[in-house]
Amino acid sequence: MLYPFPEDLPFEAVSILIDKLRGKTIPIKTAVNAAWNLAGFAASQVTPDDMKIIGDLDYTDEEAVEMLENLMIKTTVHADGTVGFIPIPWAIVFRIAIRILASVL
Repeated sequence: MLYPFPEDLPFEAVSILIDKLRGKTIPIKTAVNAAWNLAGFAASQVTPDDMKIIGDLDYTDEEAVEMLENLMIKTTVHADGTVGFIPIPWAIVFRIAIRILASVL
C-alpha cells in the first residue's frame, strides 16, 4: 500500500531538516522521516517544467537552510483557515529533501 503525499506543508519536518543542515545531531529515523515527508509534499507541488531545473543547480548547506527557512516564512493563512504559499521553487526543495535523505542512509 502506498501512503499519499502529505497534503499540507510539514512544518515540523522543515524545522528538523534545518537543524540537521546546521549540524545538530538528529536521530537517523527522525531525519529520514522528515526528509521523506518534505520530499513527498514538494513532489506534489512540482510541475514538469520545474523538474527541468533539478539537475542544473548546486547549492551549499547554508543556501539550503535559507531556502527551507523561506518555507517557514513565506506562507499565509487565509480567513477560512487554509494555508497559501508565496511561489516557492518546489523542485529545489524536493532536491534538498532527497539530498538529505540520501546523506543519512
